[in-house]
Amino acid sequence: MIYRQYGQTDKEVSIIGFGGMRFLEEDFQEGNYEKCAELINYAREKGINYFDTAPLYCDDQSEKILGYAFSQMKKDFFVATKTSTHVTGDKTSDDVLRRIETSLSRLKIDKINFMHLWCVLDYDMFERYTQKGGLFEGFLKAKARGLVEHIALSTHASGEDIEKMLETELFEGVLLGYNATNFAFREKGLEAAKRLKRAVVTMNPLGGGLIPQRADYYAFLKQNAEDTVAKAAIRFNASHPEITVTLCGFSNKEQVDEACEAIKDLKPITDAEKLQIKSHLKASLNNVCTGCGYCDDCPKGIAIPKLMDAYNQYIITDKEEDILRRIKNHWQIKAEKGGALQCTACGKCERACTQKLPIIERLREISAL
Repeated sequence: MIYRQYGQTDKEVSIIGFGGMRFLEEDFQEGNYEKCAELINYAREKGINYFDTAPLYCDDQSEKILGYAFSQMKKDFFVATKTSTHVTGDKTSDDVLRRIETSLSRLKIDKINFMHLWCVLDYDMFERYTQKGGLFEGFLKAKARGLVEHIALSTHASGEDIEKMLETELFEGVLLGYNATNFAFREKGLEAAKRLKRAVVTMNPLGGGLIPQRADYYAFLKQNAEDTVAKAAIRFNASHPEITVTLCGFSNKEQVDEACEAIKDLKPITDAEKLQIKSHLKASLNNVCTGCGYCDDCPKGIAIPKLMDAYNQYIITDKEEDILRRIKNHWQIKAEKGGALQCTACGKCERACTQKLPIIERLREISAL
């Protein structure tokens, strides 16, 4: 395993991080934490020491799962979790303190190493979260009490907005979406973090699963013919010297092995290599759904994440028929049950979307098809 210094802290964190959002549904819904813990322990044995989670992940069980595993492990690892108004509903500094105390209890640890101001969508939201008497004050109080070591930012904003946020110097690190699909739209954020000596943790290196699903399209990422596209995509992120941790959501040991193999003989990516990859991309790829699932609470029962996944195929291929092919053959969704026709444009899904995607408009396009 390769380790990098987390910003200007004394923490040496693994270049591959464990994202606690992808445990198998069949395991956590049945309360089979033991099986999930085996995966966490396996990752630690492979050298991974950075574990990322959040309230609400895995039906609000991810922190509990990690806590179950941590209670059986040596305390030689680092833990990151999150809170925000947008996702968890925490609005005041007291709300934040209560949330942190709950997370500590669930995680069975004494302090949170990296506490993230979660899901900041743009600079306007950032200003609301950090104004006097608001959410951010709770982070500072928690740090003063020794409940939190380092305060970080988690964002889906543009590179320009990320740069402005980091320049306030309120955070020691940033967690952002970055992969071979959207990296051209986040580069300013990375450049700012490097200039300000802030840690960068990247999420969604596989584009929410889109990259391995379309291995044919993303074959240009592969440096070696025997590589999988997933391995190549993880290596792409990890090869950036300014990226401290590449978070991967793991569901099984094979995925852990693949991520660890991706960083063998790792070399820094060159500007020429980045330009070559950019030549394969188009601007619309910044708007693909990453499959986070925050929108999966439709009052009409519409399977929104699955339909957005189908719309991704259209973004890549420009062929509308690929939307219907994905809906029918892969997801097996019928128009009258779970389909887009039931949409009433209530807006609940768009308010929950971390990427601010035009979900209602896309559902209308799917309905028209």
